[in-house]
Amino acid sequence: MTFASDVLRSRKTAFICGGLLGIIWFLIVYGFRVLDVTYDDWILDNMGDLNQHYTGWLFYRQSEWHFPLGLADGLSSSGAVSCVYTDSIPLFALFFKLLSPLLPDTFQYIGLWGMTCYFMQGAFGMLIARRFSSNALFCLSGSMLFVTAPTVMQRMFSHEALAGQWLILSAICIWLYYDSIRERGKLPYILWSLECSAAVLVHMYFLPMIFMVMAAYILTDLLLTKKWRHSVRLAITSVLTAAAVMWLIGAFHGGGSYAAGGLGMFNSNLNTFFNSMGFSGFIDPLPTIDYQGEGMGYLGLGTITAVTIAAVTAVVKRKEFFGGKAGIYTITALLLFLASFIIAVSVNYSFGSTRLFTIPLPYLIKGAMSVFRASGRFIWIADYMFITASLACLSRTDRKKIVSITLAACAVFQIADLWEYTRGINKKFSPEKEHSPFLSGDAIDTAAESADNIVFLPIETDYLNNMEIYFSFAEYAYDHGMTMSSFYLARSDYDLIKDYADRQGDDLLSGKGDDDALYVFLVPVDEEDYPENVYFYDCCGYQCARCR
Repeated sequence: MTFASDVLRSRKTAFICGGLLGIIWFLIVYGFRVLDVTYDDWILDNMGDLNQHYTGWLFYRQSEWHFPLGLADGLSSSGAVSCVYTDSIPLFALFFKLLSPLLPDTFQYIGLWGMTCYFMQGAFGMLIARRFSSNALFCLSGSMLFVTAPTVMQRMFSHEALAGQWLILSAICIWLYYDSIRERGKLPYILWSLECSAAVLVHMYFLPMIFMVMAAYILTDLLLTKKWRHSVRLAITSVLTAAAVMWLIGAFHGGGSYAAGGLGMFNSNLNTFFNSMGFSGFIDPLPTIDYQGEGMGYLGLGTITAVTIAAVTAVVKRKEFFGGKAGIYTITALLLFLASFIIAVSVNYSFGSTRLFTIPLPYLIKGAMSVFRASGRFIWIADYMFITASLACLSRTDRKKIVSITLAACAVFQIADLWEYTRGINKKFSPEKEHSPFLSGDAIDTAAESADNIVFLPIETDYLNNMEIYFSFAEYAYDHGMTMSSFYLARSDYDLIKDYADRQGDDLLSGKGDDDALYVFLVPVDEEDYPENVYFYDCCGYQCARCR
């Protein structure tokens, strides 16, 4: 282990080794097939969020370049929409759109994104472990706890942008390596600006998480230097950079509300850290309240074991954690953990299936928090702080070899705990799937002949619940060069979309509909109410109409 430990003393080498560890785990869990960029059947067969993200990329790729750069045509009657709101991972969407002329006609980057996430998860996990020890076994085992985080597996290939939790780890790295970063002039400004930019370009939920870790960094700096100007400049630079990148990719383009209902529904349960929710082969799931899967923060048996041992170590070595610079890190770490935990479990507090209490929020605060209504996702910071704190505590023990072996055992426990679940994932993604279009046959081809626009009506407040209809017709629209009046988007200008659909519906009802439009009814209508020049079709079970 001496040679390996010497190798890991280099940050670059440690970063690469951790990344390779992440790739190995990715291939074990998901296999190689998802990495075939010309194979998208496994995505199109999915009637969930994954389909939305890929469809967003397809329409974005075929759109003309606009400014802002992230705008895609053909998905809304309100105009171009940003790929931010199709959750198409703008970081990859922008890059591969630039390369589009060189790419094959069928090209999916979702598999590549998945492998990238695991590489970065392992790489930054290794750097965090290396911050406390250069022992190879310690670093590899610590990195493995980050790589096998159940919260990443929960999101991968369902809401895969949110699997980019390596962004949290990279922010923690900047904070932990404060000593070597702070003294290097403009480097803190560059690193935190890059963090904020990457967060915006991956998924907007990561931006407040990065700001929270940056706040811990700033607090550490204030307590150590007693100077505030650097902190103010750092905060202003980061916020302005994030806003500029958001503007550049079109996050501010169009109308509609940034806030949404449901704050307090998509939160974490107080049992979240040890509630396996089906991920564990040894620990049974515990009860929760509806929609709290968004706040799943299960640590895994190996991490729970490491946290327990580290807690005992912290009690024994408590004097080492509350003095000097270590004390400052302890205070800021506790504040960061508490902040993320409180946000994750708010506003409705519950343990298991029992609702405990609700904390009413002032209107303005509730409105601001509703922008990130799935508050349970903030539990990820607390999860990673548990692992980081465990590594910090264990590294303080005198028996280094025993600690490294113990941590390695924890990594083995973690893998064993998740093994049954990972085998299920592997069986899901390994077989080759052959996708058949959801809409095909003479009926849809006859109905859509010469049409260049698909109009969905009527638009009600719950229109986003019609995912299956939207995904089915989006595939057909893309294959046949058609546009759509509405789609399943994270943010839409509901009023404009509804007004357009109402006008189109009134025109169709009076026999003056657009003869270039295929009308798709989200709610069945009585065909006898329409004039003779409106022809109805049963398109694979969906009620459609044309005005001839």
